[in-house]
Amino acid sequence: MKIYLSSLAAARRAIGSDVEAALTCCGWGHLCEMTQKYLVELGGVDIVETPEEASVELFIGHPPLQYQPELHPAVMLTMSEATGVPQDWVTGMDNYDIILTPSRWGVNNYERAGTKTPVRLCHLCVDTDRFKYIKRDIHTDGKWVFLAQSVFPSDRKGIWAVEQYFSNGLMPADTFLIMKTRPDKGQQPFEQHVDEQVFMYYNTIPFDRMMSEVLVQSHVSVNPSSGEGFGYIPLEHQLTGMIAIQTNYSGMADTHNPLYNLPIEYREVFSQLAAFGGKDAQPDYEHMYKQMLWTYENREKSLEMGRLASKWVAEQFSPTNFVNTLLRNLNMAIESRQKTINLYDPSKSEEWFNPRRLGARMKNA
Repeated sequence: MKIYLSSLAAARRAIGSDVEAALTCCGWGHLCEMTQKYLVELGGVDIVETPEEASVELFIGHPPLQYQPELHPAVMLTMSEATGVPQDWVTGMDNYDIILTPSRWGVNNYERAGTKTPVRLCHLCVDTDRFKYIKRDIHTDGKWVFLAQSVFPSDRKGIWAVEQYFSNGLMPADTFLIMKTRPDKGQQPFEQHVDEQVFMYYNTIPFDRMMSEVLVQSHVSVNPSSGEGFGYIPLEHQLTGMIAIQTNYSGMADTHNPLYNLPIEYREVFSQLAAFGGKDAQPDYEHMYKQMLWTYENREKSLEMGRLASKWVAEQFSPTNFVNTLLRNLNMAIESRQKTINLYDPSKSEEWFNPRRLGARMKNA
């Protein structure tokens, strides 16, 4: 199979700037890079440079607004963080043969928005080549360490809600919080104590430092997010052997297992953080606080849950599972398009100019 990964091409047409650098700093860039890597290594496919060489096109990202896929079969892998789906997204989705999204919540959102294209579940994978299991023990100084991580300090992941319980003196004296984020545009990076019990990495640091200074030191991952398309951060932490506390909502509901991690209760509210409206979660921070204290009071049990979580994540969200699901749907798109062509009636020549519309009519018949 020859695959054209059209995400960067679409971004160039829409933005006309250094999109590689822009994508690299966000989850989409990491996902594009990892998808290409595992498709080649595990799927044995060829990633081609131009659409003319491809048997199928794969777009990874939010539905493109200024880009139309080529006339060969096309699959979109997308997600969002709130229930609202803009109408122009729906219009963009209708130009594709299959929509893939990594949570049941996402499938429901896109189907409810009215897209005519079939929407299917495709759980993503965690990069098992990078995030390795770390055997954790209680530190010799007795410190029990929590980790709160986000992409940017003001995003929906809620790391400052975690920090408040430390800065207000509500956490036991032998607990500690590591915060990891990166600076907003124009702000200076730093790495320093912001409180006696809190250390912040307000900086982009190399991955080896992330492992040796942040992940190795931490026992508990705390993730009071208002909404995630999938929820990479708690899964990556769990893969290294941490127990995770996370909002049991949105894409994170698909990655929650009560045997291995702890939920944060929530209520659904009209979204303020998500750019596209709809609803997301208002996490119950007091419940989060109780879950944090539970891990402190049950340290050995928490360490064991983290160890088991690592095995569960490695099995359920493996690169092999992801690639197999992706290839199955890419092949389905190719086969579906071929059926459309085979059933084409030349007497209705106007349909030939929009093969996807004809395909959609067949699927809805």
